[in-house]
Amino acid sequence: MKLQFLFLFVFSSIGLTGFSQNKIDLKAKFDIENKSIEIVQTITYQNTSKDTLSTIYLSDWNNSYSTKKTALATRIADEYKNDFHLAKNEDRGFSVVTLAKQNDAVLTYSPVKNQMDILQVNLVKPVNPNESYTIKLEYRVQVPNSKFTRYGITDTGDLNLRYWYFTPAIYDGEWQYYSNKDLDDLYIPLAM
Repeated sequence: MKLQFLFLFVFSSIGLTGFSQNKIDLKAKFDIENKSIEIVQTITYQNTSKDTLSTIYLSDWNNSYSTKKTALATRIADEYKNDFHLAKNEDRGFSVVTLAKQNDAVLTYSPVKNQMDILQVNLVKPVNPNESYTIKLEYRVQVPNSKFTRYGITDTGDLNLRYWYFTPAIYDGEWQYYSNKDLDDLYIPLAM
């Protein structure tokens, strides 16, 4: 029996550096049998800085499970745990972006060098101070096994999720983004 369900998630967040109104709309279709989530996401984020932004950064912490060379993999190895390095690829988890648009224009994007869990997105139209950008993303998340960090899918099919969807990094004169090292320290605007 194939178990699927649709999860609709909408929240607004207040930026830490001002009274910006930011919004993330998320539609997620969970496929427990295949340990995957199909996501359609819209991010509207206000530039509260004095700088014009032509590039933004998104945290894709699920992708920190994708290889044996991520910051997360290194931290797990530093703790003398070898289950992550010996795991099958399908147990590790990853993200695959299938669409990234700003209005109707396709965006270019790539992981930051040596940080597979941070996505650099080049905006088609730069965002001036006090303006907002809106981008639409479609992607698939392969959920990791929870045995590595306690987040992911358990052997019984339960989901323990945290930071499983893309979140914008904060810009406060410089970009504030960090790779997942299983410290539960993602720096994002407060959510209401």
